[in-house]
Amino acid sequence: MLRRGVWRQVAAGGRKQHKNCMELQGKRWDNERALAKVRGKKIRSLDLFNSSVDDVFLAEVASTGSLKSLHVSSDVITDDGIIAVVENCSVSSLLLSGVPKVTDRSLESIAQCATIGELYLEGTCDNRSVACAASPITRTQFIGDR
Repeated sequence: MLRRGVWRQVAAGGRKQHKNCMELQGKRWDNERALAKVRGKKIRSLDLFNSSVDDVFLAEVASTGSLKSLHVSSDVITDDGIIAVVENCSVSSLLLSGVPKVTDRSLESIAQCATIGELYLEGTCDNRSVACAASPITRTQFIGDR
């Protein structure tokens, strides 16, 4: 479901949401449908929950350079999508949960991003292991104010 509200309070996290914030939830949100909604817009905050959008979508959103907050729970998104966002946007909040195709390769780019003030990782994969799907990273990592 796509919900856009002008300054509506989001219950989870307690942050306010502006009209340039989007939430895409559910498998019906594929790249074509999602791109039609965001094309030409400068999205500042994006929440992706179990949608079918992939790295192509994230690269398109990242190309505007406007994204400040990305919250993802997806079995489709990979390192390429996360790296595109981190390298092209001044992201201040990055929350990744249940993203088994995001590995520690993304951490190299995340570590170089000086704008990140909030980082949450859960259910990502340590690519040093033989079988990533069998050994997800379950610990939580936070980066405080710098």
